[in-house]
Amino acid sequence: MTELRPDRALAPTATLRRISWGGILAGAILALMLQFMLGLFGLGVGLTSTGSGAGGIVSLAGLWAVLIVLIGVFAGAYAAARFSGIPSRIDGMLHGVVTWAVTGLLALYLLTSGAASLVGGAFGVLGQSIDDLTASAEALTARPAAMTDALDASAELLFAPAPASASGDGAEPAPQAGAAAQSSVSATDRQAVRAEVAAALAAKDDEAMRGAAVEAIARAAGVDRAEAERRFSAFGERTAKAKSEMEAQRSAAASALARASLAAFVALLLGMVVGGLGGMLGRPGRVAGDKPSRH
Repeated sequence: MTELRPDRALAPTATLRRISWGGILAGAILALMLQFMLGLFGLGVGLTSTGSGAGGIVSLAGLWAVLIVLIGVFAGAYAAARFSGIPSRIDGMLHGVVTWAVTGLLALYLLTSGAASLVGGAFGVLGQSIDDLTASAEALTARPAAMTDALDASAELLFAPAPASASGDGAEPAPQAGAAAQSSVSATDRQAVRAEVAAALAAKDDEAMRGAAVEAIARAAGVDRAEAERRFSAFGERTAKAKSEMEAQRSAAASALARASLAAFVALLLGMVVGGLGGMLGRPGRVAGDKPSRH
């Protein structure tokens, strides 16, 4: 009897299987195809659109996008737990959660690859969240470049030649005059003048630096001090306005990015919960060959 004990102890361990990657992969494929099919249906009947920012998660398009993910994940998790053949409730739930994770990774790969323009609108809230996050990130990075271009165009007005009337009537030089002045003012001189102007604008209450900047403008453009003072003040106003607009746009883009991130988090959390529920409900009731004990 003592010789049979090791065999009896090893018998349950030899048949123990806690994870079925085949079932998980099959469930993930089923979930992806269901999401893709429902996404195409939504595009066909007008429930979703291919553009980003379609009204948020509380709109009809947002609710449909969430529903696409939940239906696909539930069906895939249910199938994965059923295919695994493991009757444990915890194991079934874990199979569902892992199926949700594999589905999300595969969808994320498709959405960040070259196929994003084709399948982005057909993957529910994940595709919409990726579009919103991308648009918000691009808006955040594009603002400084746009402000730099605007200030460069305004800075050329500092070096425009004196108005033809030369009467000091306060008329602002035409924007195209800056291009004509480039031949008379070297790039080195323009850089030096712009550096002095920027330093004077940074030191708002320093009259000495302001006066030096005005003198530099007058020398470079060949205008009198009154005209140089007017150009300095106009450039300062444009710079302040551009910075204010950039900060407002950056704040709006940051808020949009935060909202898109929160919506993606909530959608992923719901998907994980539904995946676990689908796996728990999809587990088989009993292993074949098992019989209830009469004692």
